[in-house]
Amino acid sequence: MIIIDELQKFDLIVIGSGSGLDVANAATQNGLKVAVIEKDRMGGTCLNRGCIPSKLLIHSADVAEIIKSANLFGIEVDRLSVNFQKIVERVNGITDHSSDQIKNAFKDIENPKLFAKECKFVGEKTILIGDNEKIAAEKILIASGTRPEIPKKIEGLEGSSYITSDEALRLKKQPRVITFIGGGYITCELAHFFGSLGTEINIVQLGDVLIPNEDEEISKKFRGIF
Repeated sequence: MIIIDELQKFDLIVIGSGSGLDVANAATQNGLKVAVIEKDRMGGTCLNRGCIPSKLLIHSADVAEIIKSANLFGIEVDRLSVNFQKIVERVNGITDHSSDQIKNAFKDIENPKLFAKECKFVGEKTILIGDNEKIAAEKILIASGTRPEIPKKIEGLEGSSYITSDEALRLKKQPRVITFIGGGYITCELAHFFGSLGTEINIVQLGDVLIPNEDEEISKKFRGIF
């Protein structure tokens, strides 16, 4: 038997701890009673699976490229050795520490109040947290971010042990070969990272340019580089 706690009422409920935290903090500062729901790591996509970890990895790739071209500056480097696991652990250590700091900041405060569990709607403007906590609010902001889209029409993809960009950011072993489906900016970033460290790169793109949504001249330049 599951016993549900008494309904807790808030002025605002924010689902997601990325950009939604900005709204939650602003609402709190204006006197509203706020709840934040986050089942995963605090900080949202940008901190955990997007901008920050990808740019940290790219910096390591840039350093490798500089070392490779050191002779242009009159510096001779006998051998480039890559400790892939150390690179990834450094990046994840930085992002995980920042995420933990955000979560720790909620420990001693009641507003905004953090609910670190999965949730679901069970009624009009009413949410069940986990198995036994129920909360409600007049305003509910869904700021849960996005997830990688998996193509459904590629024969053989299902069951092929594919990974998405989320898993690529936390690989423990450097792939010998990696094939990217799609030629957007995420592919280009990760291809630069893995390729600079020695992984063989393949890109499957529908169209004749990379990052097709960018300026035409930039797209063509990228196509020439890869």
